[in-house]
Amino acid sequence: MIYLQTFEGFLPKFALVTSNARKIREYRELIPNLRIEEGQDLPEVDSDDETVAIYKAIDNGPFTISEDTSLEVEGEEIGVNLKWFKEKIPTFVGKKAYWKVLLSKNDP
Repeated sequence: MIYLQTFEGFLPKFALVTSNARKIREYRELIPNLRIEEGQDLPEVDSDDETVAIYKAIDNGPFTISEDTSLEVEGEEIGVNLKWFKEKIPTFVGKKAYWKVLLSKNDP
């Protein structure tokens, strides 16, 4: 894949940081050459998903790739606040939904 070839071009310089152990395993399977660091569960900024991703990149430090996932559900305001809406998921049956993964790079 062209995208992975491009992505792998800056892998030696950067490390992906996530606090989610399952995501660490998945990224290692998908991109074996990727340096991965287990991060801390950072406090969420109360904002849109792109701003949250930027703050995570800043908080994780230089030469990191930060990962954040949001859930977009038709007619609902969830986004990056998924962990506070888990109990409501059954009420979304029948609505259009998709996962959105944001990767943000801190390149000083």
